[in-house]
Amino acid sequence: MCLYNYCQKEYSFLTTSGTTNLKKHLEICKNHQMWLTSKKEKQKSIGDDGKLKTCKLSETVFREATNEMILLRQLLLAFVDSVACKHFCKKAMLYTPHSRRTSSKDIVKMYVEKKEALKRCSYAISNVCPSLLIYGFPKQQVLVTW
Repeated sequence: MCLYNYCQKEYSFLTTSGTTNLKKHLEICKNHQMWLTSKKEKQKSIGDDGKLKTCKLSETVFREATNEMILLRQLLLAFVDSVACKHFCKKAMLYTPHSRRTSSKDIVKMYVEKKEALKRCSYAISNVCPSLLIYGFPKQQVLVTW
């Protein structure tokens, strides 16, 4: 006996016929058809011209946006595991929210990347002529060569 995932029907399969009855049921099962269409469906967004357009939201962008929302709103990491977050993602046909452990790892990684970017930026500024930093940029354009 085997249990079909989409409609929970039980099917028997013999060694002579294999899984032909399961394959035939795949073609007519409404639950499976709904699952296929949901995988093809794309998210809706408003374009620059103000019209509705379809777009595909990647899982990495979804994770990054969720982590940024947690940081900006100063939410607890338990928010990702909450019933409210899972319900919203299900209603909006988004990805399943990641765990709070994954979220904390992503947030630490994002922090380290931003810190490195600031270090590179401050290093670039320290290599500029000190008089320009102290007195500001002159009103005329000056060509500085080293």
